[in-house]
Amino acid sequence: MPSPETDPVVPPDLVQTCLNCAALVDVSEQDPFEVVHCPMCGTAMRVERRFNNFALLEALGHGGMGTVYRAVDTNLNREVALKVLRKDYSNNPEFVQKLEREAKITASINHPHVVKVYSSGTANGQFYIAMECVDRGSLDDLMQLQKRVAEIQALDVGIQIAEGLAAAYQRGLIHSDVKPGNILFADAHTAKIVDFGLATLLEDEAGAKGEVWGTPYYVSPERLNREPEDFRSDMYSLGATLFHAIAGRPPFEDETASLVALRHIRSRAVSLQAFAPDVSSETAYVVNRMLKKEPAERYGSYEELVQHLRYARAKVEEGVTVPRQRARVVVEDEESQRVTGWISLAMLGLVLVVGLVLVLNWNRIRGKEKAPAAGGGGRPTPVATGGDPVRDAYEEGRRLLVSGDTVGALARLESAQRSGPLPQPLRNWVTAHRGLAMLLAGDQRAAQAAFKSLADAGPYSKDPSELPLAQFFVDLGKLVADDKGVLKAAAKIYDKGNFEAFALLALGLKNWNLGSFEDGAALLEEYVAAEPKPPYDWIANYKPAARRFLQDYRLYRGVREAVDAAKDPRGVQFAQARVRDARMNVVTRGRLAQELEAIEGRLKGGKSAATPAPAASPGKAAAPASGGGSDKGPESFQKALQSYRQKVPLMQFASLEKELAGFSGGDAEAQRLGSALRRKAGWLSDFKEMLIGDIASGGYAKPVTRRNGALISGGVTKASDERIEVKLPYGTAPIAWGDISVQTVIDMARGYLEKAKGGDRAERLWLLGVFAYEMGRADEGRKLLLEAVQASDVHKEDLELFFATASAGE
Repeated sequence: MPSPETDPVVPPDLVQTCLNCAALVDVSEQDPFEVVHCPMCGTAMRVERRFNNFALLEALGHGGMGTVYRAVDTNLNREVALKVLRKDYSNNPEFVQKLEREAKITASINHPHVVKVYSSGTANGQFYIAMECVDRGSLDDLMQLQKRVAEIQALDVGIQIAEGLAAAYQRGLIHSDVKPGNILFADAHTAKIVDFGLATLLEDEAGAKGEVWGTPYYVSPERLNREPEDFRSDMYSLGATLFHAIAGRPPFEDETASLVALRHIRSRAVSLQAFAPDVSSETAYVVNRMLKKEPAERYGSYEELVQHLRYARAKVEEGVTVPRQRARVVVEDEESQRVTGWISLAMLGLVLVVGLVLVLNWNRIRGKEKAPAAGGGGRPTPVATGGDPVRDAYEEGRRLLVSGDTVGALARLESAQRSGPLPQPLRNWVTAHRGLAMLLAGDQRAAQAAFKSLADAGPYSKDPSELPLAQFFVDLGKLVADDKGVLKAAAKIYDKGNFEAFALLALGLKNWNLGSFEDGAALLEEYVAAEPKPPYDWIANYKPAARRFLQDYRLYRGVREAVDAAKDPRGVQFAQARVRDARMNVVTRGRLAQELEAIEGRLKGGKSAATPAPAASPGKAAAPASGGGSDKGPESFQKALQSYRQKVPLMQFASLEKELAGFSGGDAEAQRLGSALRRKAGWLSDFKEMLIGDIASGGYAKPVTRRNGALISGGVTKASDERIEVKLPYGTAPIAWGDISVQTVIDMARGYLEKAKGGDRAERLWLLGVFAYEMGRADEGRKLLLEAVQASDVHKEDLELFFATASAGE
């Protein structure tokens, strides 16, 4: 430590006097409130720090850019929140200059729902921003506490933050990192958005490095695609925030730093009602629209968004989700009301005249109706359709679809569509059923054209009470018309209790016709399990058709299993027999019949008889077959064991698994022991991956203990393969997995284990047992492993394999 007396470089403000021996101590390299020891007498002291006229009182939290402190402005005797930039950022003059400019613009915003910026400056070599101290917690804190925020409370927050974002946008500011942690509460009813401009600057720096700045749960698709952004990007992030608050989970749970993966995730549609079925249709519509992939499909202005949020809030207050009387979200002026009154009077007069004519000519009308019936030339009108020939054709087409007659159904549906202009939503339902008939018949291109017409037509109504269904047709049309398959995970976004169940059937059939049989069958299974409620209970009538495809999928799966197991001529013969049996028994024909024919051809050509790679652990890619000549990974068992013992305590399981995948060399015993290490590494990697997924689903609210004994009470907000993020009073801080106590990790896993059932519970027990045993908790690990085997015999043989080598923890 340099001597302040002899080193003139140390500024006076960064020198403290030891209270015991009066020696001067250089604290320039220490952070505020850090404990240092006097180099002369060893007395402990806490680092004090001032930034010009701001005296620090306490640390409120740490974030990616620096630390936020509670401070007092000694000139104005006013308490502030002082954000002090990290030294590496503060040493970048260009970055600081941009930040000063952004701070000045933000300081010009005077709005009740934007955290006020007072001033900025530089002291002690660090840039700082003084702003309004809003310390009643954040929306993130509220979500951790309540899990699901009350719908009306979330709408209040949405309205206030949208108004704050609108005020900033009028000054040319886009936030770029709207998320629950940046929404603070001044009191129980006042929300404020914080950190304008800071995220934009970090995003610019990340972009220069080829990275993406933003919280993955809430980042907009256009930012991921590096496309031009405007206020609608913030609107998307606010929508994702409201979704998370209301549903208790983010719209997309995949926590990944991969740009390609994030882009793929954001290409899926979302539905709030799929995860919050109790939410009002008005709220679901607004949030879902905010989360549209294309910015043009979101709201065109904050004014329109706030108007719809207020409308949704009013409907929730009334306790009515579907209005009995359609209400517009516009206020008519006096002139409009007078015109409406005259039109109403005119319509009433017309109704009276028509009624009088009907009364005077009733007998004549009844006579004309009865004549055909008397002559035997008429056909009785079905009671259910009320004599409407268009609806007759539509209902008959649906009945034929249920019976399996797709050709007849298509003819009746096309007849209905040719009958002239149809009212909505009947017109769209007819088109959707035409597309469905084509999907069932295997005519993918024609089906895509039919559904594309739904997408091209746009929503048939903008009435808030009709928009959910109107927008559903547009979204479904786009998905079916697209040439790419739909992941089976898409089932999660649809509400299986209303009209959205129709999408599961259509998308499942689309996948099937594209040759994606597994994903197609998964979506059809979800459709069969759906229970749509009136007035959409008729959607369940097509389950017999879906079951025919699922029956064929079981035949196909048996074929695939036989082909995969065909390691010798006898196996190939068995596989060929399974293919012949499947070709004789499939009922759906079409794409599956073509695939079975192709498989049979490959078997005859001997292309499927190659020995497959060894089976991988659950959820992992198969490891390369071991053998001599491999230049990957450790060359000997001793090297493999050394790597294992180094990486396991640090919880570097994924890299360890990858390294051990190439293990080769040595005698049979070394190969056996190396295989045991490889399996253990796979289970440990699975365990950590499972835990990361659990944290992404709902966080972890209990305290975290570091290996040095330090306790952090805020819980865990998210996790990646390298680290977790823990909640602090005014932000978050990263902690490497290797710094977390083993007991905390075990407690986390046990917490998520409580809700698991069946096979999932048995697998979790096994993976937790492996972790505990390998991390030095042998007794606890053995108990968990035995409990797992008692719950399921999946790992019964693995139990003996597991004890093949000494654990890394012993």
